Order: sequence, then C-alpha cells, then structure tokens
Amino acid sequence: MEEPVSENSEVFITRSEEGNLTITNEGTKLYDYVLSGTIVGTVTITSDAATYAITFKNASITGTTLPALQLKSSTKAFINLAQGTQNIISDSSDNEKKGVLTAEGDVIIHGEGSLEVVANKKHALKIDGTLRIQSGTISITTNEASEGNGISVDEAFIMDDGSLTIEANGSVYQEEGKGIKVNGIESESGAKGYLVVNGGTIGITSVGKAMTAGWDKDEDAETEDTRDDPTPNLIINNGVITLRTTGKPYEISDEASLSPEGLEAKQSLIINGGLIQVSTTDDALNAGSSIQIHGGLIMAHSSQADAVDSNGTIAITAGTLVALGSRAPETALDCDANQNFTYTGGTVVAIGGAANNTPLAQDTTGNVLTYGGKLAADTSFVLADAQENTIIAYAVPAYYEQGAALLLSSDKLTQGKEVTLSIGGKLKATTTFNGLALGKATYTGGTSEAITLSASVTHLGEELRSMGFGPNPPHGFEPPVFQQ
Repeated sequence: MEEPVSENSEVFITRSEEGNLTITNEGTKLYDYVLSGTIVGTVTITSDAATYAITFKNASITGTTLPALQLKSSTKAFINLAQGTQNIISDSSDNEKKGVLTAEGDVIIHGEGSLEVVANKKHALKIDGTLRIQSGTISITTNEASEGNGISVDEAFIMDDGSLTIEANGSVYQEEGKGIKVNGIESESGAKGYLVVNGGTIGITSVGKAMTAGWDKDEDAETEDTRDDPTPNLIINNGVITLRTTGKPYEISDEASLSPEGLEAKQSLIINGGLIQVSTTDDALNAGSSIQIHGGLIMAHSSQADAVDSNGTIAITAGTLVALGSRAPETALDCDANQNFTYTGGTVVAIGGAANNTPLAQDTTGNVLTYGGKLAADTSFVLADAQENTIIAYAVPAYYEQGAALLLSSDKLTQGKEVTLSIGGKLKATTTFNGLALGKATYTGGTSEAITLSASVTHLGEELRSMGFGPNPPHGFEPPVFQQ
C-alpha cells in the first residue's frame, strides 16, 4: 500500500512483498531521497513535476528481475555520493530492463563518495537523456555475459571532474561491450548526440569501442529531415584519459562487425587538451568527418589498424601526438588523401606500416619530415638543430622491426634550416611519454645525416609501401606508459 512520508505529504512510499521500494512525488517540491543500508530489490522513483535529488549514503541495492534503481520521470535527477561513503548497485541475469540504473531524464552525478556499478545482464547505466559527472568516484563493471555497455546514453555525455573507471567485459557475439556509447536521437533541437570531457580521470578497458559518439546518419536516421539530426562529436578539453580495447576486429557484413576503436566520433573528434593514452586493436582515433588536434599530450597506438584514421580531414595545430600504427596497409596517419591533411603546429611522431598521409606543399613551411629507411626495434632517433638542440627524441617500441614509415612534425622546423637526424642509437631521458623524450635527453651511437629542410615536406629514404613487422604484438600488449 502507499504510505505518505508525513501528514499531508505529496510523497508516497510503496513497499512490495518482493522487496521493491517505490517513491512517488505527486507535487512540485524538490526532495532529496536518502538511500542507505541494504536492499535486495528495486528502488523506483517517480517525480513527474519536480526535479529531485538522491543521496547515496553507504547503500547497497541488488536488483533481481528489474534494475537496482529506476528513475521513471523525464525530470532531472541529481545523484549525490555522500562524502566518505561507499555505495554499490547491481542487477541479476534476470533483469528485464536495459540497465542496473535506468533513467528517463537527465542525470547529474556529484559528491565526494564512491559508487560501484556491476552489470550482469545488459548496460550498467542506461540514460535516456544526458548524463553529466561533476565529481565523485565511479567504478563500472559489466561481466562477460552482459549484452551491453558500461554507459549507454541517448542524448549526451559530459564529464567535468571526478574519477570514472569502466571494465566492459561483455563478449557476447554482436553485443560486445563498449565503454561509453552516446547513441544520439533525432529531435527538434537537433543539437545533442555529443560526448564531452572537460576534466577528471577516465580509465576504460573494453572488448568493443572505448568511447564513441555513435549516431550514424546512414544507419540510425528515421526521418529525411536533417534538421533534427543529432551532432555526434567527441570533444576533449582536458582530463586524464587511458583507454584500451581488447576485442579482435571482424567484419562479416554491415550488420555483423566489431571495430574496437578507442576514441570514435561519427562526425568530428576534437582534442583541445588533456593527457590521453589509447591502445587498441582497431583504430585508436577515428572520425567520420574530421580529426582536429589543438592541444594535449596524446599517444594513439593500434596493434592491428591505423593509429589516427579520419574518413574526412586531419588538422593538427598544437599539442604533442605519438601515433603508432600497425603493418601495411595500415599506418599512423590516414585521411585517404594528402589534400585532407593540414599541419600548422605542435609535435608529431608517427610510425606505421604504409606511408603516412602528408600535408600539401601550400599547407606547410618546411616543418614536416618523412623517413623511409630502417627503424630497428629497441633503438632510438634524435632530430636536432644546427646548434645540437634536441627537437624530437624518441625510443622506437620493441614491436617495430626495420622498414617502418616515419613522419616527424614540429613547429621548430623551418624551411631552409639545417637539422641532423641520428638513427640507431640509444636514448636516455629524465622524463618520457610512451618513448618520446620530454625532459633532458642524452643520445649515443647510431648514424647521423645532415638535412636542409625543403619548402614543404622533406623526404628521406625510400617511400615504403610495406612494413618489416614481426608478428602482431601479443594480446594485451601495451606500449610504455607516461612517466613522471
């Protein structure tokens, strides 16, 4: 039966024999519902006319035939993780719905506590509106039998701060688990469908894609009017992001495929800052129309595909990018044609099986250099100016053998200047980022060649169309990690 929480209250509580708890607010006042203790069953909250808050205070909720937490109104819900508390929600394999936590409206998570979410049937968090994480420590796990993602959001995902860890272990054929998926939906506003990271720490290991703004016009559109289309952009402004995918790519048909990419945007992937490390079995960075890098410290590594792959354009204006592609025909920088690649600043080290795309002559001022000679594994190279100041120093990963195609870009390179490229020696540096020296570096051995930079792209050695790789890196291989 329904019980009012107090006399003349507009909030009612129903407890079922199965252990489920239903809270209904029939008024317009904002309430904060405090959840604590242990419940085996479902907590359902309905508040059609009022925004509401939920405070987790050492709560443990285990859903059985339904989600652990159902938010059944399109009004906005604020979830507060009380300071110093540890909370857990989970479901069972008998869950009839699409997530451990399901919400029909927007959800904002904040607080100084922690929340663990364990999914045994489908998604961990299934949000019909927008999910925004402002603070808190959130850990998400989906098991191998789960047919869903860590986070599945229809409208948008935004992370401002806090810590988010996802292990998307679902390996069911055609339902392989993704980390964060923004589905995108057509609407009159037509503005959502995006994924934005402003700060915080994100760590994802997934069988399928790690982070994707996934609405695809060709596959998902239900109307011919493009004005109601969402905007599937993925934008990173800051934060620390570490992504790893483990699934083996396959493509049997348009309907049966697996592409375990790292950062994917069906429209534009835009990186303005942050510390980003991506190691994948498919493309590390992928976009349908453009990849734009305007800042950040980025490592993109693919063991079986391109490191950076745009079906449209690539534009690099600032930041530092280490791009490591796989064997031919895969490469480090792929945008199908040279006229689609522009470079105006930043530092780029790109190594891959086939020749990288390079900017056109009119798009550079002598600050791009390619090399098609031998890059022996476990050796290094240094590019220095005439005064022996290091411009780029890099230790070649152990899984490369001779013949990898190399591209170097730096805004310290200028047309007509003389530089020296030393290859095959040993590098020592006080601080490195996935092989790239960031601090003071010393270099010994190898061979050196003096080069005068051309007006556009300087090519050294033969342009390679194949790669002298050994076997693919073993399953689970990861390049060196960032060192302080």
